[in-house]
Amino acid sequence: MNDVLFGIDGANYHNYQLVGNQTYWLDNIRFIGPQGGIPPAPPVMTVQKAVPALRLFGGSGGVYSRSQLTTFDENQSWIGDGTTYPVSYSFTLLSVPTNPGDLDMHIFFLPLNFFNGESLSGNHDMDYHVLNALWLRIQSGTGNNTCVADITWKTNAGYQNPTNTDLIITNPVAVGTWTITFSNVNSGALTAPGASPVAFTIHDPTIVADFGNPMILSFGNQCNGVLGNEGIPNDWTKISVTGVAGLNENDDFTTEDVIDPFTWDTSNSNTPFSVVLVTNGVPYWVTWTSPSIGYGLGVSTNVSAGPWKLPEYYNSYNDGTNLVSQALQGTVYWALIPPTCLPTVDGQPQSGQKLSPNAFFRYSNPPPAYP
Repeated sequence: MNDVLFGIDGANYHNYQLVGNQTYWLDNIRFIGPQGGIPPAPPVMTVQKAVPALRLFGGSGGVYSRSQLTTFDENQSWIGDGTTYPVSYSFTLLSVPTNPGDLDMHIFFLPLNFFNGESLSGNHDMDYHVLNALWLRIQSGTGNNTCVADITWKTNAGYQNPTNTDLIITNPVAVGTWTITFSNVNSGALTAPGASPVAFTIHDPTIVADFGNPMILSFGNQCNGVLGNEGIPNDWTKISVTGVAGLNENDDFTTEDVIDPFTWDTSNSNTPFSVVLVTNGVPYWVTWTSPSIGYGLGVSTNVSAGPWKLPEYYNSYNDGTNLVSQALQGTVYWALIPPTCLPTVDGQPQSGQKLSPNAFFRYSNPPPAYP
């Protein structure tokens, strides 16, 4: 067992909350192992090449979870003083899931005057809770093919998805740059990768009041409710916003060393480790399936003779408490291996030592002993 939690939730949700002292009774709790005492299958490990990009693990915390970046700047609307038409919002996808409907990639336009008492921080599904919202959503297709994009919106409709659809298109590919451009308050065009712009009009008669500043944006993905889709990775390379009255974003995640903490709020994802910036020079992802209790990751220059060391040994952290950062994404653990955790020629911690030309990874029970 990884975790066992019994609790009671007294927080406000959908205007309902517990009032006064509560008593929570538990009884007759049993833990029953596998039928016949058969242990679970051992974990399966893979090694994958890491590519510089912003990796978003969709649905890591549940089948409707969002993984996303949200702007701190609150003047991101295409409406109001200080905007310069055309106003454009775009993002570039490097990879999308290969199964149809696994993930929805999105931009959520969220006017703050209609947050219905919701918190700005740590709220991954605020697009659903708030009264007013506009969505650009791209639904993934098979083998990056035949994706569907739509522009939808809602007003005075808290705790539900958008109720109005003003554009639906089908595109042969999802990988590439998506741009939504507003040429005036109501009208604009959506440009899909490799396609010509398609015009749209937002048919909201009170659009200025409904979607003006203050407004924030959320760029990310969402698992759309199918069990087994949690934790699927999706890579982004660029996000750009131009023409707004506030901060005009222009991020190339293939060249950046950190996610700008003054531009992007990463707390609005369902799990804290579902947004990962893979920087240049980071060579590998290592994954293993769960459950994996009692197992640990080792690295060696010799696959048959060892010796097997914790990757952190080569980074001079050898007390067993500074293992390579890892997180459970759906049912699979992902660990990003930096070059500082690769073995050296002489087998000693790095500090300037030459890296070995060979590196083998093993996920074993028991794990390597602490050096």
